[in-house]
Amino acid sequence: MLSSIINAMNELDFSPQNITNFLNSNRRSPVILCIGTDRVCGDALGPLVGTLLTSQFNVPSFVYGTLDRPITALNLSDAVQFISSHHALCPIIAIDSCVGRSDEVGKIRLFNGGIKPGLATGKNLPKVGDISITATVARSGNENSLFRVSLSLIYSLSLNIASKVNQAVKSANTVKPSTIHCYNTTIV
Repeated sequence: MLSSIINAMNELDFSPQNITNFLNSNRRSPVILCIGTDRVCGDALGPLVGTLLTSQFNVPSFVYGTLDRPITALNLSDAVQFISSHHALCPIIAIDSCVGRSDEVGKIRLFNGGIKPGLATGKNLPKVGDISITATVARSGNENSLFRVSLSLIYSLSLNIASKVNQAVKSANTVKPSTIHCYNTTIV
């Protein structure tokens, strides 16, 4: 689901250290909320990051949104409600694709604060995340451009994000869950 940034003034350098610093300020293991759908290549970044975090990196955190169980516009509100009730005090790292200017395509950004998924496509969904990561995957102004996004670009961005998030979570001084958790409950 394509996101628009809530407050561009809170942009940070996209580095594992900045993510670690955020996590160390909370001391609880984060919830990683990976938003999007695999039905549109340009919107598959979030679920691909979630899949990489759980299957390749085995990140010690709660991960919601994978290729098998995506968090989309249809179930985002229910997922947020579930996370609120089961991980009330845990910080949320929201990850989503976004659209932007031509010169921004391929850029990954880290923001202190949440994102509002779906704004780029006119949806009214809840703001999510305490810290947010977005990757610009296409030029704004033409929604059809999301269907022509290179899978190679999505994979490269997703691997970069997953690798840095994994590094940050593993190096943070937070209480780690005893097992890796992935959102396996079907949300209707």
